[in-house]
Formats: sequence, structure tokens, C-alpha cells
Amino acid sequence: MAAGQLNRLLGENTVQFHLQHPLPDLKSTVTRPSLPNRSALDSTGGTPNQKAERLANRVAFYHFVEPDAAKGRRAAQDTVGFFKDQLTTGHQCVGNGDEALTPSHGPVWLRAIMSLRITSQALARGSRTAPYVELETRVLEWIRHHTSLNRLGEVLGGVHQGKVLLPGARTDTALCFVGGAGGPDGKYPADPLTDQVTNVVHQLIANGAVAWKLGRDFFKLRQTAQDLAGAALARSIVDTKIGFGAANQPQLPVLRSRLLVYRLPDGHWGTFPDLMPCALDPGYHAWARYSLGELCRSKAPAMNSPFPGPLPEPVEVKAAPRGTAACNASQRPGGGPPEPA
Repeated sequence: MAAGQLNRLLGENTVQFHLQHPLPDLKSTVTRPSLPNRSALDSTGGTPNQKAERLANRVAFYHFVEPDAAKGRRAAQDTVGFFKDQLTTGHQCVGNGDEALTPSHGPVWLRAIMSLRITSQALARGSRTAPYVELETRVLEWIRHHTSLNRLGEVLGGVHQGKVLLPGARTDTALCFVGGAGGPDGKYPADPLTDQVTNVVHQLIANGAVAWKLGRDFFKLRQTAQDLAGAALARSIVDTKIGFGAANQPQLPVLRSRLLVYRLPDGHWGTFPDLMPCALDPGYHAWARYSLGELCRSKAPAMNSPFPGPLPEPVEVKAAPRGTAACNASQRPGGGPPEPA
């Protein structure tokens, strides 16, 4: 199955589940709830973001759509394992597939995670036993880690204030972009480098609101806008006061590859100094100059500081214990053949 097709099928499942089981109580609004792509739950493999959403689908299906105690518990246990493994492999890294800080697939990750925030909260509230308490704990820990990373890359001034720009995996665009004024009345300033869903969800988690004026249907959950579903679900979490736990208490995770972030008064620069050997199509460096409205990303293996003068001490996000020896060595400085898995 093509990757794009699987994303669509899993996304359709997520959207339909939450349309049929709205907050605050997740009670079905239809006599016979269903998921449109039941077979997608049983597939295996896929990319890290697909695995995340498949688990979210399974948790929803076996607890709320067609409840099955044994399969539901297994789905919850598998999801707990999925999050615990990332403490060793690195945030957003599954096995040797590193999707850390991906802008292109950020909407899929957030669609899955926001769905799990909703279902895990209901399950933990209804059954204060394992694995449901741990499931909610692990989901909230992931959100806290992700928010802490996003804060390192948050633009703190200028026309792009509030957006998140960091280097990471699966980056479609590498260039410098200047401008992007949103026009009158605070309209969202579009740009080709950051992910709008990530920006909006980050602001909802960090501040409980979004300063930008968005489209009338931006937060409307619908099948024709699957990529916006994570933002719609995050908004519903805010509106129903479920919340995001300790997301605003900084706690950095490990990443598969070490990340350094230099924060200056009028900008910031994030860089993977050891590259990202486990990532597909990575952008190794990203920086912003706030007062100029400049956002940049580079896929060059090495670069000098984009800022003149001495740099402050960076914030270091440490590399995961597993290391990168099992990944493609061609990205490492000096190259070389891939090492055995």
C-alpha cells in the first residue's frame, strides 16, 4: 500500500471516530458507529507517523466503536510500548526510522497524538488500572516533550512570532524566506518552511489560544481537511478543559541525533552537528531572524553560524542511548558504508 494512501485511510478513521464520538463524553451519536477503513487497523509496517495513527485508531476502535476487552487492552499496551521505546530510540523515532521535528508529517503525528490524548483521558478516568493510567501518562509525557522542543524553536518576535522553526526530518523545502506579512487584523502569515498545524497546536498547548485569525472552518473537523484534524482536536481539548497535563513545564526528551539550539535576542539557530543518519530527507540547520521576518533552512551537511559575532551557549538536546550506528552511515561526516543493523 502506498504511504500516502495509508495516511489517508488512517486519517479518515481518526476523523470519523471523533465526529461520531465527540467530547466531552465520547458517547456515540449514531446507532452503529464504525470506522470507514477497518482493514487499516490490521496492517503492519509503515512509517513512524503511520504507526502512531494506527495505534490511535486501534485504541479508539476496540474501546469505543466495537469494544473488545482483550483487544482493547492489547492496543493500550502496544501504545504504551510505542511511547516508552522512544525514550531509547529518540522522540518521534521508531526503530531506526527518525522523524524528529518533521514539518511535512507534523499534521499526521498531531492528529494521532491529539486523538490519543482524548481517548486515553477517558479510559484512565473510567478505569484507574493498568494499562490505562500509564497510557494517559505516556501520552502526556510525549506532549510535554514535544512542547519543550517546540519552545526551543519558537519565534519570539516579528511577523512570524509564535511559529516554530527547527531543523528536522522529512523537510520538503530548504531556502530562506523573508516576509509573509499576514495582512490586516492579524491574519496568519503563510510561509513555506513551518507547519501551520504545528504552529497552531503549539500555541493552543502553550497559551490556550491562538492570536492569528484563521479561516472560518479551520477548526471544523471534517474529512475534506484531514491535515487540520490535529488542530481541531487540540481546540476541543482546550474548550472542554481536558488540558495537556504538565506540557508547559519544560522537560526535553532525547532525540536520535544530538540537537543544538542557540537562542539570541533577535533570532535563533538550531543545528544537528552530527547530522541525522536515521532520518529521511533531513534539513540539518534552521534559523530565524525575528526583526527581518526571515526564516531559513539548510540541508547542507556543514555550515557556519548564520549570525555575526560570538554565540551564546546552546541548549543541547541529547542523543538517544541507542545511537545511530545501525543507520545509513553515508550521512555522517566522512561518509562510509552503512554499518550492520
